[in-house]
Amino acid sequence: MEGRQRLRFWALLGLLLLAGIDVAVRWLQPPNLDLAAEARSTYRNYTATAQIQQVEGMARGCKVTVKFHEWHSLSPGFKLHEIPQKGQNYTLYAQPEQCAALEVIQAEKGSRPELTGHIVYTAGENRSGRWYMLSEPRPPLGCGVVGL
Repeated sequence: MEGRQRLRFWALLGLLLLAGIDVAVRWLQPPNLDLAAEARSTYRNYTATAQIQQVEGMARGCKVTVKFHEWHSLSPGFKLHEIPQKGQNYTLYAQPEQCAALEVIQAEKGSRPELTGHIVYTAGENRSGRWYMLSEPRPPLGCGVVGL
């Protein structure tokens, strides 16, 4: 009888160990973001100009840091302290085609090198607090938001 109990003990211990490994692997994996679906569920947005600071690749898009310049339009729902501020860095998530456009804009020197990496874009926030690029980013025409 003691041999059976030992066998059950080791079998139960083995199952617990496997379950623990499974939980640890799932917990350590980054969240699987469906950027397109999350971007469709935004509840407020703004259109603005900014300068690209960093584009970091992700599985289904990229994470973008921009230095905010000036907003052109704000949807309803912003409290005064939530309005994007000039000179602040903000993080946005973008879909693959938007990431490609960001990289081209960041690399393009053109006839106005001082505008390299500057973009006009629309961003939206979903209920989780993440901001998503909603429009194809493009270089601004002239200074500020001219050409929107």
